[in-house]
Amino acid sequence: MELSNTIIVSVVVNTNKTFFFIKKYSFQDDIRIKNYSTEDLDIRSMSRILGYSRGTIIRRILYMASKVTKPIYCENNQSLDKIY
Repeated sequence: MELSNTIIVSVVVNTNKTFFFIKKYSFQDDIRIKNYSTEDLDIRSMSRILGYSRGTIIRRILYMASKVTKPIYCENNQSLDKIY
């Protein structure tokens, strides 16, 4: 296991020491999430492949969605025709 990309958390419960390995999020995985979602891969499959929790995948998708700018339909008294 490569530990350069992980955080080790130590928890002591009733004198038993337990270690949890939490994988740090890499922003390169945003590109992978975007590609996997265009290939119709669901959130559970993405979390299994990338090694993150489902909540992390959902948060990253919502973050990427918040960065999308809405298109301008009317600018300087111009209008775009709707194509159906």
